Formats: sequence, structure tokens, C-alpha cells
Amino acid sequence: MQSENGGIEQSVVVLEKEQSSIDYGSVKKLKQLRKLKAAHILARAKSDRLCRLAATQQSPFQGNSTVKSIIAN
Repeated sequence: MQSENGGIEQSVVVLEKEQSSIDYGSVKKLKQLRKLKAAHILARAKSDRLCRLAATQQSPFQGNSTVKSIIAN
């Protein structure tokens, strides 16, 4: 890219950590916290889904009905 004065315009800006006002440690912690919250929401949703399914499901197994019909008490 050519700038107006004929020089080459840079498209990358280099920041030095020592001179930057950004606290990279807090940014990293914030990202980790967001990921953790997302994981908790996902786990809670899966748990709620399993609880709803378990309440509505009925087991097809009702004991050994074959033996009960062969050997009557």
C-alpha cells in the first residue's frame, strides 16, 4: 500500500507490553472466566435435559414375566 506521501503504509501495529496500558493478566483471567461460565451453562443445560428425560421415560423391563407365567405361585 502506498501512502499519500509516497511511502509504504504499515498495516501492522506493534505494541510493547511494557509501554502498553493493557493489563494482559486481567484480560487472560477474563477470557478464562467467560469460558468457565460457558462450560457451567452447558453442563447445567445437559443436566436439566437428563432430568426431564428421566422423569418422562419408563423402563420397558417389568421383571421376568416369562418365569411368572410358567411357575405359578
